[in-house]
Amino acid sequence: MITSHNHFGLKGLLLFAVVIVFSICDVHGMELIWDGNQASPPSGLFSFPLNWNPDIVPDSDDTAKLWLGSTYVIQFVGNHESHLLWFANGDVQFEPLYPVTRPEYSVHIGLFESGLLTIYENMILDADALTFSGAAQINILEKGMLTTRQGQIDSGAIVEVKGPLAKWVNEGSLQLGGEHYNSDGTLKLSKGGQLETVSLIIGGPDFNHKGDA
Repeated sequence: MITSHNHFGLKGLLLFAVVIVFSICDVHGMELIWDGNQASPPSGLFSFPLNWNPDIVPDSDDTAKLWLGSTYVIQFVGNHESHLLWFANGDVQFEPLYPVTRPEYSVHIGLFESGLLTIYENMILDADALTFSGAAQINILEKGMLTTRQGQIDSGAIVEVKGPLAKWVNEGSLQLGGEHYNSDGTLKLSKGGQLETVSLIIGGPDFNHKGDA
């Protein structure tokens, strides 16, 4: 486990403000909220329009919001794409409808503020940029995969890659913690979980580091 904690930096504070403004303002197309067709639990197919409010499946120009404070499963048949995945609540599982397939959900931006997302066997979540903050947690289980171009684990967020063949492949820089005040993040690799990244940046110029890997 790697945990980073550091103190105030003006540069980091300005960068954080830019990221937050960009994340909030960079909303394209329609905003579509998962409601699971009002079922209990609100589980269902990503590609079923009635599982979204309004009744439209998000595409590459849209924002997909997962805001329900419930435990549920979203199943995938084939590949899907959204501009922004905004995860703010709940205990959600991403998994293939058919285990022998390997569906991929691609997003331009992933913003994780709270809740737990679990990526199950043979499921791929792909993102150009991912930010984990607040009480957000993501678990990548055996044969599940997260692929990114850049990422940041910040402000108490936890990412765990757990089990043989569970993998996070990051093609750019991965920031563990940030440069602004009280910024910390945790990355866990357990039971054979793997991380491949071009670069790993731990905290800012003034940080305390503790933990094991």
